[in-house]
Amino acid sequence: LEEAEAQCALLNSESLCDGCFSSDSDIFLFGAKTVYRDMCLSDGGHVVCYEMLDIQQKLGYGRNSLITLAILLGSDYSHGVRGFGPETACKIVKAVGDDIILQQIRLEGLELVKKTKGKKREKALNANKENNLVHEQNIAGNEQNVLQRDQFVKVSDAYLKPKCRSPDSEEVRRALVQSPFQRSKLQQACVGFFGWTPEKTDEYILPKIGERDLRRFSNLRSTLSVLGVQVPLNEMPVPCPISSIIKQRKVQGSDCFEVAWEHLDGLKTSIVPADLIQ
Repeated sequence: LEEAEAQCALLNSESLCDGCFSSDSDIFLFGAKTVYRDMCLSDGGHVVCYEMLDIQQKLGYGRNSLITLAILLGSDYSHGVRGFGPETACKIVKAVGDDIILQQIRLEGLELVKKTKGKKREKALNANKENNLVHEQNIAGNEQNVLQRDQFVKVSDAYLKPKCRSPDSEEVRRALVQSPFQRSKLQQACVGFFGWTPEKTDEYILPKIGERDLRRFSNLRSTLSVLGVQVPLNEMPVPCPISSIIKQRKVQGSDCFEVAWEHLDGLKTSIVPADLIQ
């Protein structure tokens, strides 16, 4: 079966979408960069956002480290290694490092774990040979039922090579193609899923539709500028969606502009971030 989280993560990692909505933390192991959850749609609504970059910079765990933790502690694809708790597994991952941890554990299996454990306990175990012998016997007993090296490879491959459609597949291309905006169908969908009135849908969604179109236009202009290509605005393959800038605004301390929209059904004006205009 194809993994829904894996497909979303692949699109996100290839910058084909801005983020993924998921309550499954495995989505980071599939390569997702931005994950949203706990969305509240009531007045003053909010959504919780997690960034893989924050996990790397603040916690020190990259994708390889997270996959290794899934191997040792358990996940949708394994029961984990018997006798390992979060503290021990995290220490081993940190000791080896994100750059090589997954490669090493795929090659060496639990031998890597034994070596890493041994280095951390060397002084204490050498000080008491009797305790050393008892400890090694306990390790042998605990490790009788753990995953073998080929199982480690199988679990890691489930995250590194999941069953999903490639970014250049026909299915992904069809999903990403820009269809004409149909306001009535959007309103029908929001009534069915959220119980929103058409007016509420227009208020909440239409400004974001406009901002999306403006962001697409802005990104294309930036890319052409980097490439040194000068294209007149009226010849851009993605048309400029705004007809005029009304005035500069401040929203919660951020620079913005109030703009008038061109040919966007139901939306005449709204406020957008200044960086999209500049």
